[in-house]
Amino acid sequence: MEGDLTSYDSEWTVLRSSSVESTACDPEQVSASFHRLVDIWRDQPHTVNRRLAGAKGDLPPDLREKVLKSAGEHYGNFMPSLHECTGVEVRRLISKSDVFSSGCFEVSFLNESERSHSASFFPVVTDEHKNPHVTIPYRISAELEKGGSSLKFTLETASECDDRMADWLTQTLHPTLLRWLKNMRLNQVSVTSVRLVDIERYADTYRRIKETYGKDLARTWPERTSAQKFVFEDCAIAAYLVELWRDMGLGPQTFVDIGCGNGLLVYLLQLEGHNGIGLDLRKRNIWDRFESKCDLRIKSDNLP
Repeated sequence: MEGDLTSYDSEWTVLRSSSVESTACDPEQVSASFHRLVDIWRDQPHTVNRRLAGAKGDLPPDLREKVLKSAGEHYGNFMPSLHECTGVEVRRLISKSDVFSSGCFEVSFLNESERSHSASFFPVVTDEHKNPHVTIPYRISAELEKGGSSLKFTLETASECDDRMADWLTQTLHPTLLRWLKNMRLNQVSVTSVRLVDIERYADTYRRIKETYGKDLARTWPERTSAQKFVFEDCAIAAYLVELWRDMGLGPQTFVDIGCGNGLLVYLLQLEGHNGIGLDLRKRNIWDRFESKCDLRIKSDNLP
């Protein structure tokens, strides 16, 4: 398991803290908003960390207990005791790349009082591969400040982290979670489309499509647009559609991609056995590379 028990102190170290001014910081609303924030972050870390395909929470009881035991042995008394917490969750983190661990988990604990709420997260890696997510324990908290007109949101870590990890935590994770908290709509149901497919199968299919087609396409990408962004994003979309159609019990599909742009998605789906047509207002140069394998057309008049 990554990490060293001796590196964890008895106190958390503040990495970044921000105050949110509000005229309606109701304790019950703050509690509900923080709970929702933690639930979203537990379930959707891939929306912030692009190394991840998703997180899986419905683990077999014996695996869950094994991970909790491993976390307890590694972090010792630094980890909250179960009876002190209002919620304990174990998530398996699914990586997009097989260079990272396939046995990566995150144990999280929710603690709350009348005016303060916190969630602490502890990484557990059960093999020798790298952790694709946050590699040290960290904690987020929301606390009503005196007067109740502002809310302090804080991100802390349990040990020193390298500059790259510190930058990601302070410049990416903290502002993202703070924005989610500020814009939280408690009456709005949160649904993530990746839940419609099996996350592990989706990740496997994404890796296969990326390795089989994506890397060569990115290496020889002739367009001015970012190869890393456009090629691998379309690999992810293709993998999602392939798994969605499979879960729906459907065979090879026919489809029309209106506004297909560079035509890459049509090309990838065609290679995966799904016949489609790509339509756009103008031809892209890269179409010449794809057109022998897929049907890309200029459609300049009004579409039906």
